[in-house]
Parts: sequence; structure tokens; C-alpha cells
Amino acid sequence: MADVKVKFGEYKAKVRENVVIKPVKSYVLVAGIDYSGSQNSFIEYVKKEKKRIDALANNKEIQIIYVIDILPGTIIKIEKDEGKIVEKVTNYDKVTKANFSAHVFDDLGKSNYITKNTIYDIVGEIGSNNPKSIMEMHVFSHAYFNGPILANSYEDFGVDIDMRISDIKKVSSKFSSSFNKSGYVKIWGCNFPTITNAVYSKIRKNTKYKESLIEEDEIFTYPKNHFYFVMGSKELDLINYINQRIGSSFKIDDIIKLSVKQIKQILAYDFINVYAAHLAYYSNTNVYSALPGTYADIDPAFTINSQTLNNVDLFNIHLNITVDSENYGLFDKTTVERINNLKNSNFEK
Repeated sequence: MADVKVKFGEYKAKVRENVVIKPVKSYVLVAGIDYSGSQNSFIEYVKKEKKRIDALANNKEIQIIYVIDILPGTIIKIEKDEGKIVEKVTNYDKVTKANFSAHVFDDLGKSNYITKNTIYDIVGEIGSNNPKSIMEMHVFSHAYFNGPILANSYEDFGVDIDMRISDIKKVSSKFSSSFNKSGYVKIWGCNFPTITNAVYSKIRKNTKYKESLIEEDEIFTYPKNHFYFVMGSKELDLINYINQRIGSSFKIDDIIKLSVKQIKQILAYDFINVYAAHLAYYSNTNVYSALPGTYADIDPAFTINSQTLNNVDLFNIHLNITVDSENYGLFDKTTVERINNLKNSNFEK
């Protein structure tokens, strides 16, 4: 062993380097498929969002963006640090027009598509590698109450691409670990059951209704058959819709009296029973999503259609739900718990 030439009582000088640990800010951008129209990707909307996020990069932090494009089957991870950009591309099975029959996704015997689980796993990996770093997650796709429709797949098919309420309990911890306290998910699609819009429209057709706060004990009286509604050749059962939400037993030819409190319970039921509410509640993550009875226009940009803003007002004014500049509603755990307390039954723990 070589002699160490340091005398007893002396210290060997060491050069200390200051190691700067930069914060990481992560972004997840998802482009679903316009299965009902051109069967093209919504990637142009992702690119626009990415351009805005690109401008947020600075030398004091590391920025990581995941661009997930289901149609061509590509996931691009872009890491930026002081001007240095590193890209990593992961390829999956491509989706083509051959995958669609009557607008429904067919896996054609393949299994390596980008699915909801691929996306959930990326969220989980971010939580493991860079906890609490996701600032924004955007999902551009069609959607309904049960979640983003990424490719219009069926739950019991071999490959289920679409996100669903039934996923959330299994993946909520991934969101909890990965999202910054000021981060959020935004689901840019619709939430427009025709029957929901019809009920809300019928409720507003009362002389006592106004777009300002109304006392909860105020009673709205509706004449016989007021809630009879036919769309095309199909009769929509608005009465059963109401009965299910407030525990009543009205019949279509009854004179129906609804208190404002009961109307709020109808709205509360609908607010709670959507993908965004479940994700917000179980993962304690802020989620922006279309409110019940509203749908999104996509040209030139995603925004809630002006013809459904009366339904936005129902939630904004009468349930005090926050809405953003595009009129999407905010679902956060505190709000979900508050709205749940208006219902007859408790949110499942």
C-alpha cells in the first residue's frame, strides 16, 4: 500500500463542489382519435399546448414533456435542461382506418397499442422518478360522463383503450404521487347525455327560475306532462331520471313540485357521477372537465359550446362550481366532498 504523506494532526485539503439540484416540472399531453369523424389524431391540439408549455422552460428547472399520440403509436419524451434537449421515442402498434368498423375500435389481433394503462403507467413512473412534478396533463379526445374516449373501444374487448371510472381506484395512487399540489388534469372532450340536457332545459322553464341564487325552500311547480320529451321517434324518460336522483316517485302525468334543494340534488348527483369527480376525489388531484349537459366545439379550438352555457350557469351559480376560461368545470376533492353532501347517498369510500 502506498504511503499516505499526511502527518498526524494535519488535514488533507478537499475541494468541495456545490451540487445544484434542479426541480423537475413534468407535462403529459395525450392525443386521442377522432373515431366518429375523420379517424385522425387530435395531435394538432397537443402541438398547440406544447408550444405554450415550451415557452415556460427556463434554466432554473428541468422540463420534461410526454407527447402521447395514440394513432401512430408514438410516445415522445422531451427533456430540456439549460438549452440541452434530449428526445426519446417509444413506438407501439399503429391505429389505422382498418381498426374501425362503424366507429368502434377493433384491435385486429394486435395488443401493443397505446392504451389507458400505458398512460397510467407513465403517470406512475413520473411519481416514482420525480414525485409531485406533474404540472399539467391534457387529454384531447371525445369524452362522456364515464371518461375520455381515446379510441372508442369496449371494456370487454381484448384491448380497452378508453379511460373509465372503473379504472380510478386502481390507479389513483399513481396520480397522488405524481401531481404537484398546483398541478391539474384537463379533459377537453364533452359530457353531453341528451337526456341530461333535456331535464335541465325543462327545469329552467319555470317562471321562478333565474340565473342568480334562489332560496332552497322555493318550490317550482310544473304542469302535467311537462317532462314528456320525444327526440325523433324515441321517448326519453325524464321522470325516471329525476326519481332516480332525488328518491321520488313522480309519474309523467303528475303535477310535479320540485324544491330548489331537490333541483340542486339532481345537479349534485350528475356532478358526482363522472370520471373527473372520481379522479379528483380518490387521487386528490385537480381536474377540469366538461360539466354535465355540456359539449365541446373543436374548431378552431376546444371550448364549451355556447348553446350549452345555460347548463354551465346551473352549476356555476347554483352549486358554486368554478369554471375556467373555456367554461370547463373544476373538480377538486374539496368541491366533490361538498357537492356530495347535497346528495341523498354518500360517495363510495
